[in-house]
Amino acid sequence: MKIPTDPAEILGKLSDLSSSIHDGLMAGSIEVRGYFQWRAHEIGQPVQMNTTMATNIMRYITLNHVKEARRIGCQYHLEELKNNGISARFDWCHVKVYKTLGEEVPTAHNTHASRNFYSQHRPFQRRLPSMELDPNWRNKDWDEIAPTLDLANLIYGWEVDKFYNVTRVQLFCPRVSGKYKQGVKLFWRRDVPHPILGIIGLPAVNDSRAVDDLPVFFEDASEQDD
Repeated sequence: MKIPTDPAEILGKLSDLSSSIHDGLMAGSIEVRGYFQWRAHEIGQPVQMNTTMATNIMRYITLNHVKEARRIGCQYHLEELKNNGISARFDWCHVKVYKTLGEEVPTAHNTHASRNFYSQHRPFQRRLPSMELDPNWRNKDWDEIAPTLDLANLIYGWEVDKFYNVTRVQLFCPRVSGKYKQGVKLFWRRDVPHPILGIIGLPAVNDSRAVDDLPVFFEDASEQDD
């Protein structure tokens, strides 16, 4: 399948998965607040939210919801990952889900598989007919790179406030990742509204500005899969 060059078209093709992720995150947010409110009631005093536990609860609830919401005949399958990681594979793209913090995007883990994912598997992609892999591809734009790929790698990033209310969900198209805290460069990023409800999150940033190659940094290197 030809990979779209228009991010809006990509969002449209991912609408079912986007809806499941949004709904799962909302359910996870309710579960997190309920858990810590219950703990405060049992102890009889305020309980400080453990963000590591809260994040794990969010991921667990979201993953289970995505599994349950997946209809027979869906055009993607879910991979089994450790630590409740979410990874979905379509025939034209591979999508992972991470927690982000503001403008920050997770950097790649220190594995070949993770680094290859962030670099769109170039130069490790299968050679297409009459296609020459350009060593300077990182200087090219997405509309030039997409036709040369047989698989696109994408990242959903979800953000919460201090009470674990979901404030924003974005879709990132990574270009390349530096090492830990050296940042990620992107082809593009887009807000992901709920496909049914139209909910994006808190209206904080106008995302119409150019963000290509914006350097961003990882919050927690231990958070997912490979």
